[in-house]
Amino acid sequence: MPGFLETFKRVFETELFYSYLIYYVAIAMGAMFEFLFICSFCLVLVTALLTWAHYKQNEKLRLVGKVANATLTIIAFINIFAC
Repeated sequence: MPGFLETFKRVFETELFYSYLIYYVAIAMGAMFEFLFICSFCLVLVTALLTWAHYKQNEKLRLVGKVANATLTIIAFINIFAC
C-alpha cells in the first residue's frame, strides 16, 4: 500500500473515527441540516489536512488539524441535541 494511503488509514483510525461517528449519528437522527453540512465539508478538508501533516511530519499543521477536528466534533455533538 502506498505511504500516503497508509498514513490516511492511521490518521482516520486514531484521530478522526469518533468525529465521523458523531456525524453519522447526526445523519441517523435526522439532525443534519445546512449548518452541519457545512461543518461536515470542513471535516473532510481537515481529514486531508491531518493526513498531509502526518505524512510530512509537520507538527504545527498537526496541531491546527487536531484543534479544528475537536472543534467540529464538539459543534456536531451539540447540534445533535439542539435540533
